[in-house]
Amino acid sequence: MHRIYEVTRVCFDHALLLNQPEGVADVATLHRSAVDQVESTEAAARKAGFGAENARLIKYALVAFIDEVAQATPGPVADFWVDHLLQRDYFNEVRAGENFFVHLEKLLGARRDDEDALDVLQVYATCLFLGFRGKYVARSNERGFDELCRRVGDKLKDRLALEDGLPPPAEAEWKRPSRTSNLAVWIGAIALLFSVALLCGYESELSEDAEALAGRLQEGVP
Repeated sequence: MHRIYEVTRVCFDHALLLNQPEGVADVATLHRSAVDQVESTEAAARKAGFGAENARLIKYALVAFIDEVAQATPGPVADFWVDHLLQRDYFNEVRAGENFFVHLEKLLGARRDDEDALDVLQVYATCLFLGFRGKYVARSNERGFDELCRRVGDKLKDRLALEDGLPPPAEAEWKRPSRTSNLAVWIGAIALLFSVALLCGYESELSEDAEALAGRLQEGVP
């Protein structure tokens, strides 16, 4: 299994649960579980071979994504989360919707032979594909967002096309982000680019994990 998948999958599980807030029985318990996973992400990334800065960037992307998903739908989950932002706890800021893209721009400037940076870029691209919009959430700059997605695709396509054991490209079956601009080309490209473990069958993999996580949380098991 690709190392990025192993490092990030449990945090993405939490985001999937938060994306359906009506199914969250105990938001405080889910928040504590998310905190535990975020706490372990940086160490897991270091263990997987990433340097300190890249491990921090992985953690940043996941924190920004989880915070946005948790606040996306008005209700008890969003009301709780706004007072318990992960970005405030871990990065002492509330501007992850903007700074996510600052970090993304740096990753886009990485050398094409910098495997670690490109792995981190996959995490940021996955967040975008699964619905993260940050400063673009108001759709005031759709063209800018589409152009950014194109650049991400261009940066990753050559590398991922050379991955050993790539399965045939498959159309993603999960629900597409509700806050979209004209992303038809981006969606098709990203489905191909991430036909490795991160996105090929990603929804079913994570949905199963998220279901198991929900069961454990209901039973009070971390």
